[in-house]
Amino acid sequence: MTTFSLSDYPGYRVPTEPENDTTRRITSVMPLMCGKARRWLRSMPERARVRYDLEDLMQMAWCKLLIEDHSFDPVKASYPTWAGLIVGRMLNRLGDRICQGPRPKPLEDDLSDAQAVEPPDAITAADDAQAAAQAIQALAQAVERLDDRHFFVLTRSYGVGCEKMTAPQIAAWLARGPAHVHDCRVEAEAQIRAALAG
Repeated sequence: MTTFSLSDYPGYRVPTEPENDTTRRITSVMPLMCGKARRWLRSMPERARVRYDLEDLMQMAWCKLLIEDHSFDPVKASYPTWAGLIVGRMLNRLGDRICQGPRPKPLEDDLSDAQAVEPPDAITAADDAQAAAQAIQALAQAVERLDDRHFFVLTRSYGVGCEKMTAPQIAAWLARGPAHVHDCRVEAEAQIRAALAG
């Protein structure tokens, strides 16, 4: 049985005596796997770094090497090389799953029109996305041009970039009546429509 010695932090347990050849081999390559995991974390976007830390990756690497140890053949490769390939594949699959999902399947031998992606649809989708981005930018500029009172009433009424408030709450904040808030919102909406039309 492997014995453990506790470090300064009781949550970490380090094996002091590997109990068999598998554990000894895995322990010998863990510094290399740690470097590989650090490089992988640095290359990943923020959402990957939030989901996984170095300890998680090292635990996954240990388990993967333990599961795959039966396929190690010393005639084909050294253990560090083999372990680097196994852990590298594991990290690549994990990155694919986090970043863009599974890789698209390659096309079959049949390259008929039924399988081909039609460029006009892709171009139309890109044009639509560009038009939507331009419309959002124009709307943001129109809202920014409003005076302070109209800006406050409009953004608070719809909760744009702030907490949404009811008309009585806005009226209390402005020390005005709810009818004044309604009129300000209607005027702001009219100013935005005029700015977008012109």
